[in-house]
Amino acid sequence: MCVLTNQSVVLIPAQYNELRFTIAYVPTGHAEGRLYYDAESKTLALQTDVTDVTLQIGQEQYLRARNNEGAQIDNGEVVYISGSTGDIAQVKLAKADAAATAGVIGVATEDIANNADGYITTFGIVRDIDTSAFAAGTEVYLSPGVAGAIANVKPVAPDIPVIVGTIIRQHATQGQLFVNVVRSI
Repeated sequence: MCVLTNQSVVLIPAQYNELRFTIAYVPTGHAEGRLYYDAESKTLALQTDVTDVTLQIGQEQYLRARNNEGAQIDNGEVVYISGSTGDIAQVKLAKADAAATAGVIGVATEDIANNADGYITTFGIVRDIDTSAFAAGTEVYLSPGVAGAIANVKPVAPDIPVIVGTIIRQHATQGQLFVNVVRSI
């Protein structure tokens, strides 16, 4: 229960046996903090402060990080932690040709402007990316040749093999990558 006072909202503890969400609910627009049941993903969904980023609870994990690459990091590009600004991790594009840049933390789940904060998927699905070069079910690796890119060929020494995840949907603009980073041996 909420009680509104002159300057604040006071929460009075309540007990519930359960919460039920409307299964057929389709949100109109975007509202930061909106929690609803996502019938397509079959889980609760939480809309973030970014219009195109909705967390499918229990199916995805995000890290909020600052882009310090010197240029925009695009949706679908692979990143590593390069430092921090206070409590915010800084990220740059990962590349499998050196240990310093092959410590993959995840994949950008939105376009992140230089020196701006954004979301990195550390586990789960990154959507609306170009996966046209890969068949669904293809395991993909961090590229040793192109920073931030994925490849379907496992890098060999001296490059560092890092599995980024598996292609779920092959498509030029609506492709999907399931991110599950594993450092190969």
